[in-house]
Amino acid sequence: AFAGEEIGAIPDVDFNASREDVDNKEKSRGRWLSNILYPVRDIHGNVTHIVMMHEDITEQKQAEIALRESEAQFRDLVEQNPLFVEIYNPEGQLIHLNNAYKNLLAIDEDLSQMLYSNYNLIEDEYAIENGLGPGIKNVFAGEYFDFPEYELDIDLVRSWLNLENKNWGKLWFKATGFPIKDEHGAIKQVVILSQDVSSRVTAEQGLIESEHKFRALFNTGGYAMGLSNMSDRRVKMVNQAWLVLYGYSSEIEVVGSLVTD
Repeated sequence: AFAGEEIGAIPDVDFNASREDVDNKEKSRGRWLSNILYPVRDIHGNVTHIVMMHEDITEQKQAEIALRESEAQFRDLVEQNPLFVEIYNPEGQLIHLNNAYKNLLAIDEDLSQMLYSNYNLIEDEYAIENGLGPGIKNVFAGEYFDFPEYELDIDLVRSWLNLENKNWGKLWFKATGFPIKDEHGAIKQVVILSQDVSSRVTAEQGLIESEHKFRALFNTGGYAMGLSNMSDRRVKMVNQAWLVLYGYSSEIEVVGSLVTD
C-alpha cells in the first residue's frame, strides 16, 4: 500500500484490545477484524495517504469456528462409530461410507470414490429384492425407519467392484435409517446405520433347526415319550405313542396336568 499498490482485502486478524480502558465487567476484548488497505493519490499519482478500514466480524468468525468444531465432532462420530454408516444425498446418491463399512468390504479410498460416483440406493434392485424397498422410500420421504433384518452377500458386492472373491459369504444386518433436515424441514442427507447380527441370527436358526429335529425324533420314535417341567412337575408335551399307550385321543387332554395325576 505504501508503494502505491491496491491491496484490497487482507487476511482477517484476531485482535486483542485488552490494553484499552474498558469496563471491568466486560469479560473479553478479543475481537476478529476484517481489514482493507489502500492508498490515496494526488492529481500527479503520488501517494499522499494510506487508508486502513476495519470491520468487526467477531460473531461471523465465532460461528465459523463453531461450525468447524461441530463438523469435526460429526466426522469423529461417524468415522469412529463401530456401526456401519452410510450417508446419502436427498436423491439417493451415496456420499460417504465410514471406516467400519470400508473395512467390511475391504475397499480403499479410490474404490470408495468410485462408489460415491456410481451408487444410488433408491435404484438398488438388490436392496429392493431383499425387502428394503418400502423402508428406503420412507426414509427418503423424511421418516425414521427400522429396516427388517436382511442378508448381504459380501462377495457379490465385491464382484460389482471388480474385486477378487474372498469367499466371505453372507452376513445378516439390522439397519435403521433416518433423515437429517435443515431448519426449514428440508432433507439434507439420509443416514443408514447397520449392525452385523449374523451371530445372533445363526444361533436362532440353529436353535430352530435343533427344535425341529428334536420334535421329529420325539413324534416319530417308537417309544412312548412325555416331557414335563421340573419346576411345577406339569406335562409339557407327549408323543403319539404315549397317547396310544395310555388311552388318550389328544395331547390337549394331557398337557398342563400334573405328572402324578
